[in-house]
Amino acid sequence: MGYFVWNTTPIAPFAHYVDGVKQDGVFVGAAGHNSTTWAFTYRPARESTHGRDFFHARLLGLNNATLSPGDFTGFIRADWPS
Repeated sequence: MGYFVWNTTPIAPFAHYVDGVKQDGVFVGAAGHNSTTWAFTYRPARESTHGRDFFHARLLGLNNATLSPGDFTGFIRADWPS
């Protein structure tokens, strides 16, 4: 399996707080940019090179803060299940 990456920004772990309360988990974001919001674009199998549906993810808050039609935003939480 291969993939293409351009304009890379190092990722880093972040904590999320809502109204001063720390949320469970470790969130993935852009190192040095304090950005953890991602844009996701659904790609059906017919648009993929490996014949499977997938989501393209990109960090927002860098130089690409606009959403394309069909995009939605979210966070990536990286932790082990308990």
